[in-house]
Amino acid sequence: MKCPALLALLLLGCAAEADPRGLGPEPGQPREQVGFAVCTDAPPPAATKVSSFRHTSSTLISFASAWHTADDVVTTDEADATVRAKLAYGSLSKDLEDEWVEVFLDDCETLVRLGRARTDDDGRIALTLPWDRLPGAGQFALHLRVEGDGTLARASLWVLPVGTRLAVFDIDGTLTTSDWELFEDLLDDLFRPILAGTTPDARAGAAPTTRARAAQGYIPVYLTGRPYWLTGKSRAWLEAQGMAAGPVITARRTAQILPTQSGVGAFKADTLAELEWMGLLPELAYGNATTDIAAYAEAGIELASTFILGRHGGEGGTVALGDDYEAHLEHVDLPAIAQPFARP
Repeated sequence: MKCPALLALLLLGCAAEADPRGLGPEPGQPREQVGFAVCTDAPPPAATKVSSFRHTSSTLISFASAWHTADDVVTTDEADATVRAKLAYGSLSKDLEDEWVEVFLDDCETLVRLGRARTDDDGRIALTLPWDRLPGAGQFALHLRVEGDGTLARASLWVLPVGTRLAVFDIDGTLTTSDWELFEDLLDDLFRPILAGTTPDARAGAAPTTRARAAQGYIPVYLTGRPYWLTGKSRAWLEAQGMAAGPVITARRTAQILPTQSGVGAFKADTLAELEWMGLLPELAYGNATTDIAAYAEAGIELASTFILGRHGGEGGTVALGDDYEAHLEHVDLPAIAQPFARP
């Protein structure tokens, strides 16, 4: 259900007055005073050419299939936000260089054009939005359009009140039954099955657990060592499995994919530190690997709130969940709470 961004701002003001610390209610208590817009239903911009490409080489590579990907953006109602994307074409991911890309936002009423940015020599853009241009607390669909051919990419902007509690979920081996990290000696095969269309199975009870945490007032954050070019497929898998809505954060560089402490472990620890620096509170975490355990510990997440599936469960004082979430759900599955942060 949508609610106007203006209403979200008004309600957010009430929340700040009710809770001057900005920490919100205790887990399990409704966020009745906090307005949280969910603006994801507006049609995307027309997939039509806006202007000619600046370079002939761009026209040539655009005959291949578009392989664009955009990062989900997480920010607070007191900070700027930066929209980042990678624009490329074909199976070899040929970068779209020095070309204009438009960025649009669903503000619960219509699509608003936020501006445009030009790709660098790696096919990437970064468009910074000042905090006073953000639409208030909520989840907002972002749409990107390449001006030269009208091809599109989609992401989400999450504007969260300072003090919002987060529940962090790894994906592979945590929400899925398979851990692609088993192929660490064959990096090229690490994620190719997913790209080729293989659909991983979800662990029993995984989706209800994400929804139960969302109903308690946590925002689920899907923090995965998957590469950025699997962002779209990861979002689609989470939606198809019925996982609660939440930002998907993937690795941007190859070194961050490696299943080592200096690779994916450092990537996750750095990401959690950035979220904390913004004033968000990672309080619960789910994982399956030793790199997860280390990253969550570095972020200061309590061991009693660090839930590990599979063979590493219980290591370092973490909570072992076994091979599924069924027994765990008996402790976290609460009655429905009518409040804006809960997602069906």
